[in-house]
Amino acid sequence: MHKTTRERILEAAEELLTQNGIEGTTIANIAQKAGVADSLAYQYFKGKDDLVNAIFHDRMEETIEILQDHLEGIIDAKSKLSKFLWYSLKYNDLHKNYVRNLLFECRSNPELYNTEAYALVKKHASNLRGILKTGVDEGIFHADIDLSLLRDIIYGTIDFEAIGCIENEEVKESGQDLNDIMSLIFRMVKRKEAPAAGDKKENILSAAEEVFSRHGFFKAKVSEIARIANIAEGSIYNNFVNKDDLLFSVAGKYLNRNLEALPSIFHIETSQQKLSAFIRFHFTSLLGNYKFFRIYVLDMLLNKKFYKSKSYEAHRKYFKILEDLIEEGKAKGEFHEDVNPRVFRNMFIGAFTHMALRWIAFTDRKYDKLEEINTLCGLLLSAVSLRDDQPAY
Repeated sequence: MHKTTRERILEAAEELLTQNGIEGTTIANIAQKAGVADSLAYQYFKGKDDLVNAIFHDRMEETIEILQDHLEGIIDAKSKLSKFLWYSLKYNDLHKNYVRNLLFECRSNPELYNTEAYALVKKHASNLRGILKTGVDEGIFHADIDLSLLRDIIYGTIDFEAIGCIENEEVKESGQDLNDIMSLIFRMVKRKEAPAAGDKKENILSAAEEVFSRHGFFKAKVSEIARIANIAEGSIYNNFVNKDDLLFSVAGKYLNRNLEALPSIFHIETSQQKLSAFIRFHFTSLLGNYKFFRIYVLDMLLNKKFYKSKSYEAHRKYFKILEDLIEEGKAKGEFHEDVNPRVFRNMFIGAFTHMALRWIAFTDRKYDKLEEINTLCGLLLSAVSLRDDQPAY
């Protein structure tokens, strides 16, 4: 088929950019290879950056169009995900010049993310997100998948499979790794099997944690918990008195687990180090399970019924360790004598709660949580320590 002038210029540009990079390629080189005058090339493209964006735009448009054709007629989400991966790997294997330009010229250029071409990247990503969401809706993939993170995992794998193939020649074609990639990804996303009958109570608690985290306590429905736990709604009431009892049982499970784990972190000598370890443990243990983190902050600490529940006893024992650390530090001469352990406990819980509320409520803002935790730790240590040069742990 006869190629247009624009197509010839783009084809020449893609080849030369692959060989020489954007810095080593000129419009004159491209025009010469395409068999056109420099002035004609400038009629189509403003410069090299415009050419690079045009190549990227056209390839993405082609990719999306062909991918949609490949996905037609495939019904279940697992097969769609497999086809998405297969096509992405296959396209990269067939268009190695494009892949080199995409990875080494486009991705590394911050300007790309403000172009029209990047809108096609988002469209491509929305197709992947749609496949993953369908899998969740179908019950094939588990409901608490972080879709954005999984998207990064999938695209990152495709990219570095291409680099391993094209640059390092680890494999002849990246497509040959499809089954290995799919196995890893599917194990990440597949819905967890329900526990055995003997673990029914644990199954209910896991389902309740998911529903409370997703909707909040007041909007959560016991019927949805039963559905996710794959049991009759009446079975829940055979194990728990009511929805409150279910919430505080979820809390009790995690609080008792933390209470058991806490002594293992105190393999250090000074009270300052122990206090620092406690503060960090509290944050990281909760942030490590974001579903329970939300429940703990929104439905427990800010729920007056919690303070009358059985689970509060575990919470109280847990923070009694913090108060005892303050007393220990005072006895060792590391902390100021006038520090009130109860007030310090309230200060810490209060600071944690307000930080957590901000992180939960303003998801559109980027918070450096680790930096905030480090700063809080430093401030709290400075409030109690006799020495001004206390180390940060």
